[in-house]
Amino acid sequence: MKSSIDPAQRAKRNRRITGAIVLAVVLGLIIQLWREDRLSKPDRNHAMNELTAKMKPLCIGRYLLDVPALAEVALGNASSDANNIERIPAYVSDSAYAHFLEQREKELRSAKHDTEGSLLKSITKSADGRQTVFVSRPEADDRRTYLVESFVNGREAAWHVSHETGDKYLERVTRQIAEIAENLSYRKITVVPTTPGACLADGLLNRAPLEVEEYHGGARVEALSWSLSVTSETSGPRDNKMFPDLFHRVDRANELVGAGSGIRVLRRAKVQTDGRIGQEYVDLYPEDGAMVFSARLELYGDATPRQPTIKLLMEAGWPIKKDPRDLRQFMNQEEALAVWDAIVKSIRPRPGAF
Repeated sequence: MKSSIDPAQRAKRNRRITGAIVLAVVLGLIIQLWREDRLSKPDRNHAMNELTAKMKPLCIGRYLLDVPALAEVALGNASSDANNIERIPAYVSDSAYAHFLEQREKELRSAKHDTEGSLLKSITKSADGRQTVFVSRPEADDRRTYLVESFVNGREAAWHVSHETGDKYLERVTRQIAEIAENLSYRKITVVPTTPGACLADGLLNRAPLEVEEYHGGARVEALSWSLSVTSETSGPRDNKMFPDLFHRVDRANELVGAGSGIRVLRRAKVQTDGRIGQEYVDLYPEDGAMVFSARLELYGDATPRQPTIKLLMEAGWPIKKDPRDLRQFMNQEEALAVWDAIVKSIRPRPGAF
């Protein structure tokens, strides 16, 4: 059967269809390019709000950044040359601290090893007897590993310094633990030190930078469901092309959860601060009737104490549908972005840290 459509009309219709398809593709590409440009070149100009009007410095490791003045500072842990430094409650007096050390010695000495007698192997005194370093087996059946540990008591804080090692490095690790304990002191968390060293929680480690350092801290405003976590570490991409940077990790995670997760990406951008380039990823996602704002930054340097990798994670939340009877205050998206940008811009080395 012959078609009733004239060949000229068919050609004209095909041209219209082809034109519509081409137009749709072009518009799609324009929208995609506009979206990528918007994500990679965000507007960082914000009106001042209650949180950004007054900021205070937060010292993490050998770096400073500013957080809202009303934020409560979190007490994080640290590691120096793979030696763990854990913040613990302070002892109420010197006599209570001395009693604790006596009890720790008795505990280790009375604990039995399967084949070596006591778990306790040695006790070393340093700093004119003010510091004690314990060396013990961590488990009754362990014949390879030693736990080297010391405790530091400050006026309002205390620390547990420890490292598990083998025979080969036992002497060196014991010296390091003693050195860290001797040079770790209390500082008021609201005061930025001007002397050399690294900040950890409400302590200052007055020690020369080592090849491997990692410090943690943060802040929060519980009433606003806002929190910030900060890590300064001597690790990062350097020249290793296999290092999974922030973009690759978050892109991959978003691909795995799929479009049904409700994640809306606000930013996927390179950002310059402290004279170097970092990567930021900001998104929103629904969770249990609330909208969660999540902002991440990784600022890469040469992964040394002078230019460590700085990692930030800021989160805030607000109800998707607020109950009129709920009198609590919440941030909104613009306020969260303003606080985030103010924090990122403020990252800087602490004067006198080196």
